Amino acid sequence: MPIPSPDCATGRPTSPRADIARLPVKRLEPRAYSLAWLTESENDMIRAFARVVCDLGPLLD
Repeated sequence: MPIPSPDCATGRPTSPRADIARLPVKRLEPRAYSLAWLTESENDMIRAFARVVCDLGPLLD
């Protein structure tokens, strides 16, 4: 049986796991997202992406 995971309607599925079912919630305000990764997966590309995200700053008011 899949694990339900509520998701904003504007959000995109980020996990390829078949045991997680995304359930869109259509009447929520936009949500802030955070960037996270497994330490053992960290590499130059992830660090560069994190720098760009930090440089852009918050996109929601």
